[in-house]
Amino acid sequence: MAKHFKKQQLLPSLLDRLTDDSHTSRNIEACKQRIAALENELLLLITDNQQKGQEPEQKQEQKNQQQILQKKNQLQNELENQRKRITFLYESTASLNKIKDCVKRDLTWLLNSQNLSMDNYLEQNYPHVACSVINFGMPDMTGRTVSSFNPGELEHYIKHAILSFEPRLIRHTVKVDLFTEESSMDNNALVFKIEADLWTDPEPLHLQLKTQIDLENGYVDVKEN
Repeated sequence: MAKHFKKQQLLPSLLDRLTDDSHTSRNIEACKQRIAALENELLLLITDNQQKGQEPEQKQEQKNQQQILQKKNQLQNELENQRKRITFLYESTASLNKIKDCVKRDLTWLLNSQNLSMDNYLEQNYPHVACSVINFGMPDMTGRTVSSFNPGELEHYIKHAILSFEPRLIRHTVKVDLFTEESSMDNNALVFKIEADLWTDPEPLHLQLKTQIDLENGYVDVKEN
């Protein structure tokens, strides 16, 4: 009977999934080659055993028959596990990409929405408004210049919005940093790097996003870094 494989055994390592998409392709190709080899070995074993069984002068001992049967079962079990593995690799790769795309899309919507821009009155009298759905989004930054912003202020706005409205990201892993070398006063744009771990099974998935804020029109573009 085939052994039960855990998801962790079927998936490539977390680091490989994050840094090298070709690793999954290599895993899939290795599975294909192993499946072909197992199928060929199993076919040869069955064919050879049938030929020997048809020759009356070659009577095999019961021990040899048991060894052949055991070998056949081992090959069949490994073949089944390899087929499960390659199926899971295909499905997990597609699922992880879909999850990442959904989070990236929702972050784009979040950072392109305008909130109430909390003033002192609201903050003092209605402190929970800042994290409520009526304050979904970011302060309006249209028309401002790069030089008018404090980098720490903008990093705080983005991080606060993510922590408040994107629960799929693990809170203590969220980091927002300004790319000073890529932010441009000529183009009136600011570029940030957003890093966070996304809740996924069996292990968190690390995200690195490059976010550009066009201060001319307020549009925020979110891409994978």
